[in-house]
Amino acid sequence: LPSFPSRHVVTRTFDFAKWSFPNGLGTMVYDRMDQLILSHFLGPTAVGFYQPALQLTEPATFVSTSISQSTNVKSSGIHSQGGSILPDIRNGLAYSGLIAIPLFFGALALPAELMETIFGPSATAGAGALIGLSLLKIFRSFSQPLGSVTFGLDRFDLRTKITYAIIIVKIPLAILLT
Repeated sequence: LPSFPSRHVVTRTFDFAKWSFPNGLGTMVYDRMDQLILSHFLGPTAVGFYQPALQLTEPATFVSTSISQSTNVKSSGIHSQGGSILPDIRNGLAYSGLIAIPLFFGALALPAELMETIFGPSATAGAGALIGLSLLKIFRSFSQPLGSVTFGLDRFDLRTKITYAIIIVKIPLAILLT
């Protein structure tokens, strides 16, 4: 027979879930902030040049996203047994930049050519965005596995605080670079 959860279960569930909304909101703001700032200061045309560069840099985080998913689960299990997660973090970080770093140097060497080859001549105006985004993807590819560890350790509060600290730093930088 189903029964009502105990007060302890409700409290633990709330403690676990209370960071979910702020963390989701922070992640959404982080992901969309560049387009909002560009649109506000430079108009929708700037976003139109930015978007193809963003699409071109997406593969940079494929490896780190894959590593993050397994690191989350593995760090949770190891931590719950009292083990050290440092070897797994080191191993994950060793491969995180596998695509991001070469993509950055390719974008640095041939930004306009890459944009034109993939998106056509009208996309070459986004060459500067391609360089900046590919550099940003290097940082993102290394931060993703670390962020997933905070989830694996059930430290949603820490993950949320880190996300908002990054947003606070990113807003003025994005405005300055606009």
